[in-house]
Amino acid sequence: MRTICIFCLILLITLLCTACGTHRARIPAQQYGGASNEPTQPRVIAVFPIEPGPAPQESAELLTRTLVSVLSTRYEVAQVELPPAGLVEPEKRILIDDLLLARDKFRADAVLMGKIIDYRRRDPPSLTMSLKFISTEDAKLLWAASRTIDSAQPNIEERVRTYFAEVQESNRSLFGWRTVLLAERRYIQFVANEFLRTMDPHWRP
Repeated sequence: MRTICIFCLILLITLLCTACGTHRARIPAQQYGGASNEPTQPRVIAVFPIEPGPAPQESAELLTRTLVSVLSTRYEVAQVELPPAGLVEPEKRILIDDLLLARDKFRADAVLMGKIIDYRRRDPPSLTMSLKFISTEDAKLLWAASRTIDSAQPNIEERVRTYFAEVQESNRSLFGWRTVLLAERRYIQFVANEFLRTMDPHWRP
């Protein structure tokens, strides 16, 4: 009889623990790889304004819009608008507040945040930036990249040529692949694609 009572008590505790666990709304583990530890991409991304650092504000805004546009070809994307103070004094923002905003208002399961570290608009253009994807469920860092895209480097020039060939429908452009280096908008598009290639090696513009 005592054995039966102990078994019933254990069963009751198990059922209560299971019931408590069902009240937590969680993104399924396989959303970010599960047991295999192979990360997959989030479904909905909230893109926060890129912090300009030493770059002009308009360049940072252009980069933010470009990232939204590029990511929108694959994911559902929401662009988060912050008051100017949110950009002037980003250290005063609390990360958890940003994650809750993205999750509750935009139904995002990940956020993209970034900052321009160094920027040269021309002669030749160069941009150093850090980007990171963070889960809105548990603040886990899903992906991060920090690098310099300096068109003065031979390997970057070769990447520009490849990018131009991938996105250009015609080679009748007056300056050919150098158009990417001459127009800020085109160069920022190139930089955005280069960063996202590190997130997904199969990324294509």
